[in-house]
Amino acid sequence: RTVRKWLPALTTIVLAGAVITSGLTVWQRTRRTAVAQEQYASGLALLAQDRADEAVIAFRGALAGAPRDNQARAQLGLALLRTRHFDEASVYLTQALRGDPDNGPILTGLAEVAAAKGDNQRAADFYRRAFAGDWPPGSEARRDSAQLA
Repeated sequence: RTVRKWLPALTTIVLAGAVITSGLTVWQRTRRTAVAQEQYASGLALLAQDRADEAVIAFRGALAGAPRDNQARAQLGLALLRTRHFDEASVYLTQALRGDPDNGPILTGLAEVAAAKGDNQRAADFYRRAFAGDWPPGSEARRDSAQLA
């Protein structure tokens, strides 16, 4: 009989604990996503200031917080390229290309990696694909440089 008296209260406590735990999990994921977005924006700003080493750190943070973010992966690869870390840049850019196979900036980055390694044929192939690829608005000058390469 005593158990029957406590069963509703115990059930309520267990359910409340589950709801609180679930809410904390959602809050943590939301916060991690927000921090990743802040890191990504910081990385873009640092690249614009020609601070590529610091941008690499910011993009690593963005990717750690949002591991499926292909834009963060691509930007990390492009920042690594600017710091002349060609092998690591190639890894991130190749992964990003799988998610966006017609992305002009990614293709240009892979062309620059190939050229830096002396693989001129592969560089030319990537540049051709880059010129025909998709480019974000306002990047016409960069697209034209892919054609000239």
